Amino acid sequence: MGCSKKVSRNETSSFTFSGKTGAGTPSSSCHQHAHFLCESCLGDQRVSHITIYAPAGFSEEDERALSRLQKVWGSDGHDLQLVLLGIGQPQDFGGTNEKAGQSPILATSKVWVSRTPFVSPHHLRIRRPEQKDPAKRVIAVQRELKRILRTEMEHRDWMKHALSLLEQIEPVLDVDKNGTDLGDHFVRWYEFRRERLTGEGQKGTPSGYGFRLTFQQPVQGPFPLGYGCHFGLGQFVPE
Repeated sequence: MGCSKKVSRNETSSFTFSGKTGAGTPSSSCHQHAHFLCESCLGDQRVSHITIYAPAGFSEEDERALSRLQKVWGSDGHDLQLVLLGIGQPQDFGGTNEKAGQSPILATSKVWVSRTPFVSPHHLRIRRPEQKDPAKRVIAVQRELKRILRTEMEHRDWMKHALSLLEQIEPVLDVDKNGTDLGDHFVRWYEFRRERLTGEGQKGTPSGYGFRLTFQQPVQGPFPLGYGCHFGLGQFVPE
């Protein structure tokens, strides 16, 4: 956002990066602004790539801002050097061969599974009788999660084609499967940071969930969904 201000010589950064209007208020643009999606392609549990995905696209000023971002502060006490690999469409970078530089979150597939936890932006609506019966509660949670996930996809213009091809939503509630493999290390959903700890922004619910999405035919990623999806939560990868 700082690079965007310098490029435009304006007090406000581009909508693409801030998600806000010129007046500084949040935009109702159906999540058309940037999503910052981290990946670890080296197998050592460290972030190796960041994909900045903006459904509305990048203007020339946005592209210049991206090219100016050459380092960020690192938690180990020194700056991390950044290299812009390219700007294009998801199909230009998507694929399942990470060793060849392809990005799984931008690939094409019929079946997608959670890579980072989906955090619901709404509370689960479960009736009191269902809360008391463990078997009924599982069914109620599945029903609510399906409803919320479908609603999330409806609110994103670029996902409506994929939504029309959606065949099945399977919430993964098995205790032994509530997580993902990151760098050959199984990480459970509760180990991810799932809510904003500071600031005045919206906070999500404390629970994280995983899903398997099955489509009638292969569809193009990415699928960032739910609370915190602009900063890495709710990611999916091809199964």
